[in-house]
Amino acid sequence: MSNDAVVSLIAALAAILSAIFAWRAVGESVKQNELSRKAVQAQTFLAVTNTARELQFSKGMDIVRNLSYKNYDVFILKESKNTQEQVRAVVDFLNDLMHLIEHEYLTEDHVLKIYYSSIRDCSKHLLPWWLNGFRKEHKGKYYYLRFEQLCDRLK
Repeated sequence: MSNDAVVSLIAALAAILSAIFAWRAVGESVKQNELSRKAVQAQTFLAVTNTARELQFSKGMDIVRNLSYKNYDVFILKESKNTQEQVRAVVDFLNDLMHLIEHEYLTEDHVLKIYYSSIRDCSKHLLPWWLNGFRKEHKGKYYYLRFEQLCDRLK
């Protein structure tokens, strides 16, 4: 075997080894990215849980589940400011969850597994009357669009 052939063979082996190591590095990078994504999702989930506790989401859901209005104006006249604020806090929270899903900080599957009954009950007790009335009162047809989309996912 000539020197040129030996050099070519060594170069080919070096190229093959380089490709193998590069491929392994890509695989490790993909694994690391997936672990980082899961860590961000876990941190986000903890922040969501803390937010739900701070705004007393369960208490707000108790209020929502006891509403039987069909008219926003009647709701505003009959319910206290505190009740109105609690309902809005629930809607804010669920709206924010949908934003977190859209930006892949949370998965839709995780959110629906945990908040399915709350989303369903908001859809049942607040749509369409509360959302339409709120949008009309605040002159914004896109207010809480993500909340509406989240509720629509259950239909």
